[in-house]
Amino acid sequence: MGIQACYTAISENELSNLIELNEQTLLDELEELEEENDTLDIGKMWDGLHFILTGTSASTPLEDSPLSDAIVGVHVMDEENFIAAIGNNELPEIIAALEKVDLPSLKAQFNPQQLNDNDIYPDIWLSQDKDSLFTELEQALTELLQFYRRCLNDDKHVVVGIY
Repeated sequence: MGIQACYTAISENELSNLIELNEQTLLDELEELEEENDTLDIGKMWDGLHFILTGTSASTPLEDSPLSDAIVGVHVMDEENFIAAIGNNELPEIIAALEKVDLPSLKAQFNPQQLNDNDIYPDIWLSQDKDSLFTELEQALTELLQFYRRCLNDDKHVVVGIY
């Protein structure tokens, strides 16, 4: 199955409850919330998406970068399982940065060899067609932007789980 990225819309009360939990209880509670709440699963595309947006792997998130924050979250809650939160008040800046992404330029610059050379997860970049890989990344980006817009409009926070 591999490492997947899931984004879950949660209420203020649900976020407050998560902050109080230890790592194992946090993971269990998040998995329950994923089943009950609006959730977006972008599968294994998280690291590739982070790389094409920022030029770095998601394993080394960039400070003060809304594009990096869009993929890995802002406030780390569990480093081992990688769970992070994004406050609703932080979504406008992330949404604005995602809306400015120039997809035609990203596609023109997309080089699977670079992702492979930088050990970007998963190890698929040279085993699949370049156009279909970019289409998967573009779809994940589009869905993530739509999800963040819904969360902003619904006054929800976001929990990012990458495990």
